[in-house]
Amino acid sequence: MNQAITTKTLPDWLRAKDLQRLRLLCASVQELWRAMVVGETLLDVP
Repeated sequence: MNQAITTKTLPDWLRAKDLQRLRLLCASVQELWRAMVVGETLLDVP
């Protein structure tokens, strides 16, 4: 990406490549959430 990230360029970039980037981002949200919960649990141990 050779352009600055703006409210116009980011959606265009995510929709490029037949929505592959957007699908990948959406699929990773569940795994990221799980990792955050595990991390918070481990940090909360006395």
